Amino acid sequence: MSTLRLVPYNFHDDATLTAQILPVAGFSIENTQDTQRSRVWRSVSGADQYVEGTYDDGISRTASFFSFFRHRCHGGNVRLVLYSDVAYSSSVYDSGALPIINLTPTDGAAWGFDAYGGSGTDPYLTDTPYWKYFTPTAHKSFRIYFTGNVGTYGYSYWQVCRFFLGNYFEPAFTAQYGAQINVVSQSDRNRSRGGSLRTNIGPRWRTMQMDLIRVPESDRAAWLDIATRMGTDRDFVLSLFAGDGTRKERDHIVNCVFSAADGLERFHPSYLKRRIQIEEV
Repeated sequence: MSTLRLVPYNFHDDATLTAQILPVAGFSIENTQDTQRSRVWRSVSGADQYVEGTYDDGISRTASFFSFFRHRCHGGNVRLVLYSDVAYSSSVYDSGALPIINLTPTDGAAWGFDAYGGSGTDPYLTDTPYWKYFTPTAHKSFRIYFTGNVGTYGYSYWQVCRFFLGNYFEPAFTAQYGAQINVVSQSDRNRSRGGSLRTNIGPRWRTMQMDLIRVPESDRAAWLDIATRMGTDRDFVLSLFAGDGTRKERDHIVNCVFSAADGLERFHPSYLKRRIQIEEV
């Protein structure tokens, strides 16, 4: 299997945020610091603009991962700039303007059209996150620029539910074969007295389970720190196939929480193992 990566801390939540252009009323940039799906940042138009964040405590954070989830920015470009000061004056990382699409057109039904004939575009477009890995960089503030034609897919504004900026952890060994992914829903099902099935379609989210059967001592402290911080209530990002570059990577990168507090089990003097169970927020 490919590389497993986790991003356990979201520096975006630590920042004081500002939008360059005043957003739609009720859709403030602070909404992106909340995991609720109904709370989003939405711009008043598709004009080029940026959002920015600075850390009031003046302490540097080291980031190597940037993403945003449940967004309506496809067709445009995004640019992340990190600064070594709180005044946005000394750039230490600049991604340049990048297309807000992570998959290539050669990925078949995974991108560009509806394989089931329902439309001419990906039916899961708004569920598709944007993500980028980069060299770990210490910074004290950041700007996220949105430019280009966001109207390509029918939207006349920029919208993001959740930004994530953090430093990823890559275990020495990835998950064992047998990892599971599933989609569950809040749909109601019942039958009438005549036997007809009635359904009330509800929201859906992904769940994943996997086993790490070889956790070396060098990773033990990191896993304990992650378990202590995250519990089963703080969200993080997990990617099971980091760097794969196809729909397999897209389907297995989630903004999630641990759905069970599984512990580290020692089965060898030099190794431990752990079961990971997560659910999408």
